[in-house]
Amino acid sequence: PLPPAGAPDDTFWHGWPGAQPRALLEALSASPPLLRFALDVHARWRRAMVKVVSADVHAAPERHSVLPLPHAFAVPSERFRELYYWDTYFHARAMLLVGAPHAARAMLVDLTAAAADATGGRFVPNGARRYYSCRSQPPLL
Repeated sequence: PLPPAGAPDDTFWHGWPGAQPRALLEALSASPPLLRFALDVHARWRRAMVKVVSADVHAAPERHSVLPLPHAFAVPSERFRELYYWDTYFHARAMLLVGAPHAARAMLVDLTAAAADATGGRFVPNGARRYYSCRSQPPLL
């Protein structure tokens, strides 16, 4: 089952094998700078880079430019509030690497929902906003 829509809490990380990505930590243990970087990225994902679309958007999508996505998703940096196509591809690859396949799958479902909502399923928009419905990036999905 996919993580439910709602607050971006640990349900997003369903399937994660513990508080930290153990396989990645073991692989990086020989390089302290890379290990510190990986731990920082992991902390940012959990703290500020996982977002959900608000209930207001789901209740009245015509009043918002953001698309009503069904699941939590990772954003490219803390300043963004919506999912972006290529960034999501690389986030999903990273989540698969560190043992969070449910999070990766949830974001792919979100990309599919964005395509259906913004473009009638013709292509994945550049980002999860209505004004991205006329542009995309080379296909990766």
